[in-house]
Amino acid sequence: MQKQFKYEFLIPIIVILLRFFPYPFGIFSYLIIAIYALLGPSQAIKALLLACFLSQLNFFVFPDVVTYASGPSSEGQYLVMFTVLSYCAVKFFFQRAFILNGPIIITLSLGLFYIVHSILFSQIVDISLLKVALWTLVMTSLIYLWSSLSFDEHNILSNEIFLWIGIVVFLSSPLIFMSQGIARNHNDFQGLFNGSQVLGIVCAVLLAFHLGNIFSKKYPSFKVLLFVIFVSYIIFISGSRTAIVALYFSVITYFISVTFLIKNPLEYHLRIMNNFLFYFFGMMLFVLVTFFSLGDQVISKRTNSNSLIEAYLDSRSVLIDPMIENIKQDPIIGIGFGIGSDYENMSSTRDPLFDLPYRASTEKGLIFIAVMEEVGIIGLTLFLLWLLFIFKIAIHNRANQILVLFAIVFLNFGESMIFSSGGIGLLCMILLAWIMTSKPYKSHHNE
Repeated sequence: MQKQFKYEFLIPIIVILLRFFPYPFGIFSYLIIAIYALLGPSQAIKALLLACFLSQLNFFVFPDVVTYASGPSSEGQYLVMFTVLSYCAVKFFFQRAFILNGPIIITLSLGLFYIVHSILFSQIVDISLLKVALWTLVMTSLIYLWSSLSFDEHNILSNEIFLWIGIVVFLSSPLIFMSQGIARNHNDFQGLFNGSQVLGIVCAVLLAFHLGNIFSKKYPSFKVLLFVIFVSYIIFISGSRTAIVALYFSVITYFISVTFLIKNPLEYHLRIMNNFLFYFFGMMLFVLVTFFSLGDQVISKRTNSNSLIEAYLDSRSVLIDPMIENIKQDPIIGIGFGIGSDYENMSSTRDPLFDLPYRASTEKGLIFIAVMEEVGIIGLTLFLLWLLFIFKIAIHNRANQILVLFAIVFLNFGESMIFSSGGIGLLCMILLAWIMTSKPYKSHHNE
């Protein structure tokens, strides 16, 4: 197992090194990931994670392939997805590795409803159909892959994924001293990613995972505490209000929900509160935030906003206002899954052979408003039930899973990405599938 881990650890290194080659040679990094995905369920999940990161690399550090309509950033990611989907299909239909559990059935039902909705009501049917079909296939495949792992394999893979995420954030730190680290807007740190917002999102889920581990242990590892401080610094210099605020509300919601919904929360989920150092560090953190006025810096962020709500409306009103108008016109049906608010002028990139859209990105804010705009009140209700299903699983599992779920949900208050199988949304899908397939929390876990 240790030799296999060392061998597999070379894969992301080789992939990143190949990514330094310009277009079109960058496609070889995706080819290696696609082959790697065929080695097993764990490898298939990690292949999607690597493809997600490759699509979000800082092109001030790595060669720019994003601007090529048929470059590796699009073709390569679809290649990896197609390989993973093919691997799952072979195992399910030909190797008779049947898995049809609750998470798969619930997710498949949600996807099928959105597919029918797209056929009947979408303003641009082919875009909606391809988007929802891809999301449904990738999401159910991720659940299938996670479900095929044993209890130990499941835990090992989740730890390895967050280790890889942590390494990527750590490798971003040297760029603090280089112009490429802030090249996107010359103010906020973006590290190895193509934007500070992406770095903030990655740091938020990483911190949520490690904070969950800290809260559930009376004597957490000192190395983990130092790493949390380091990542907290990175997320702050990223200037991502979405990530910082999402993490803050995740922790608050976690403490409230665990206290009211979990029996003996201090024994299982909040063991750190039995340690007096928790209160000491909490007080020190409060003093630090107050002294440096970090709250004001996060809220204002080079604007005249005086409150969090005002800052949110200032930054997201340009996205929310058109959604509200579409909802007013048709709150029942919606405009179609994955369709932009200004759908009459929505642009897409289509392949020259079949004229199928493979790139039709949309930018939206609060996901609940976005879902209602696209699939109406019934589609929103089903989405909320899907989230509630995931929450019921998470609340009885480990603290880090609850916090990661809350982080993903609150991140989608600023960036609607749960239904985006391209870009950083794929990371959210991987982590949601991890949560949905986790075994019940064991009260006899070791420190």
